[in-house]
Amino acid sequence: MTKKKRQFLGTIAGIKPKGTRMSDNQLTENETRLFELLKAHDYAGAVALIPSVERINEKDPETGMTALHWAAAHAVHGLRSALYQRPDLDELVLDAEQRYPSDLARAIAQDEALGAELQTRERQYAERTGKTAWPRPESP
Repeated sequence: MTKKKRQFLGTIAGIKPKGTRMSDNQLTENETRLFELLKAHDYAGAVALIPSVERINEKDPETGMTALHWAAAHAVHGLRSALYQRPDLDELVLDAEQRYPSDLARAIAQDEALGAELQTRERQYAERTGKTAWPRPESP
């Protein structure tokens, strides 16, 4: 099989040649696997995969949530701890409905204490990075 044919077949299958960046709306294999594990409530598997996920702030196309949103919505402490170990974790990414992780802790997990803890972290992250968090940035 020629190199050109392998690249063509790989592109059809969603496999990019080494060194090629995925498009902004396409998840990598590890990102896809992470969301599969989260939906199956396999948090141990998700925690083990987190270090190898290329873009930890990506949103699941189906739910519109990042892994941190998922951890907050389901009050999974071990998952949050693993995510906070990632230096590239953006604690201020909004989900598809323009909610912070702290919002989901309150609304879905119905855990006010967790929501307050996450909101404090979000404000501290905003101060460290110079990002706007509170009040919320305008929707695009």
